[in-house]
Amino acid sequence: MQNWGNQNQPGNSNLNMGWQGSKGSINVGYGHSHNITGGAIAHSEGQTLSRSLGSSMALVSAPDASGVRLTSGNGVTDWQGFAVAPYLSDYTSNNIGLDPSPLPDNVDLPKTNVEVYPTKGAVVKADFATRIGYLLLMTLTRVGGMGIVPLVRRFRC
Repeated sequence: MQNWGNQNQPGNSNLNMGWQGSKGSINVGYGHSHNITGGAIAHSEGQTLSRSLGSSMALVSAPDASGVRLTSGNGVTDWQGFAVAPYLSDYTSNNIGLDPSPLPDNVDLPKTNVEVYPTKGAVVKADFATRIGYLLLMTLTRVGGMGIVPLVRRFRC
């Protein structure tokens, strides 16, 4: 017997054999089960996988910021910087936040929280700007030793 299902119904394979004689019986069985759950959102820049999807959700975009955890839920940005924030409340403010602590030194999130207002059944986009590059701080001095205003500059390697 083999089954297949969806919507939280696992797939099962079972094989049972039995023999019954005048002096006894033998029963042998084998079972196998598998289950895959999750969701996916297709968008203009590719597709993003998620553990779960709700009726209203946000596609989080933080370009080049991979491995960043959402502060609510269990989402993490993928290699492109996308994640899914599922189960948002309809017609009200939902705060989407990112934890910047795992970011490398050359990636900066100027803003770590965004508010979105989804309608029922909507997929809204939560855009986070990212700054890529290293900061350079230079203090220029004149020949006479007098300092000039410090110069802060971001550059990419």
